[in-house]
Amino acid sequence: MKIDLKKIKIFLKIFLYDTKGIFVKFGLRKPDKILVSKEDLVYGIHKTITKFSSQHGGILIRDLKKNLNQSLFDFTKQNLNNQIGKGKVYFDLTGMSDLQNILQFKSKYNQDITARELRYIYQN
Repeated sequence: MKIDLKKIKIFLKIFLYDTKGIFVKFGLRKPDKILVSKEDLVYGIHKTITKFSSQHGGILIRDLKKNLNQSLFDFTKQNLNNQIGKGKVYFDLTGMSDLQNILQFKSKYNQDITARELRYIYQN
């Protein structure tokens, strides 16, 4: 799969926040201030999203009620889809520097839930 850099720039502007690297790599300016509403979802690597959420706000996926019979990935996809038109989704990608390979399914992190969520958004 060839990565469309124009699509990646749109994808990054809409969904991603990173403390280093990602914005610069794709020629974007990191936002000066992040405005997260209480209805916005916060996704990302477990150890960094707690800090992100405590600093900026938002709802963590672990705070939402999940059906016991539902896989975690199906649950996160459902919540991503439900969020359309309601609010924003923020992905804290601190520590995840392999974005292009993740989107191309060439990373050692391919099966991680965050990688799967990012590919799902990028492909849809």
